[in-house]
Amino acid sequence: MKNIKSIFMLILFFTIITYGQIPKKIEVIKKPKSPKKALIMSGVVPGAGQFYSKSKLSGIVYGALEIVGITSAIWLKKSGENSIDEYKNYADNKWHVLEFMNEYYGDPKTHNMIISIDGIKYSVRDQWAALYDDFSNGYISIKAEKDYHFYENIGKYKQFQTGWVDYGDSTGYETLYRSSPYQVKYSDMRFDANQLLKGSTYVVSAVMFNHIVSAIDAMIRAKKYNDRNNLCFKMNAVPLICEDKGAILNMQFYW
Repeated sequence: MKNIKSIFMLILFFTIITYGQIPKKIEVIKKPKSPKKALIMSGVVPGAGQFYSKSKLSGIVYGALEIVGITSAIWLKKSGENSIDEYKNYADNKWHVLEFMNEYYGDPKTHNMIISIDGIKYSVRDQWAALYDDFSNGYISIKAEKDYHFYENIGKYKQFQTGWVDYGDSTGYETLYRSSPYQVKYSDMRFDANQLLKGSTYVVSAVMFNHIVSAIDAMIRAKKYNDRNNLCFKMNAVPLICEDKGAILNMQFYW
């Protein structure tokens, strides 16, 4: 017993020499997670904040959603762009400006198209008479300006139905909203391409939403992690040099 007391007093003596004072408290606390850091991490890379907060399964889920979302958005956008090329090529082969000029008589004139004759541009809607006179007097070159509105109008409106090479060949189509099987197929192709591009924008929105939800979830999980691991160990050493008594060691746990 005397040996143990001597050893303790020796340790206490060296502690005082080393630190210059009697140790009063030794405290052990598990390092907390920063909710702000978790929020930022998952806001940038969904799932990263969850891994930081030791919620690996949730991190895998958010990360997988991010990968699937980005991959889907890229695929849909690429497919939509390819479909645009396809319907443009289809229109270039099935809709001819000469067919249009030979059959169209300027009514109705609700939508526009720009047609160039020997470099002179005419508006179908506003300059039909001058356009037709120039066309009738002969020309070297004639072409329609194939901008976005051109590819939209030839598929949507009967005003431009005469340009389709099968116009008038299919009985009954002249009375419908669209004038020929070619125009119907072309309209369906444009619709499919637009749906793919819309789908891409929807997926991009979902990916951004995943960033927001993941960030908020990571912040909450960091707070919960701190609540679960708020365990503190304190040790107070108070030397009492009395007869038959050594130092009193007080230990406390709380969470």
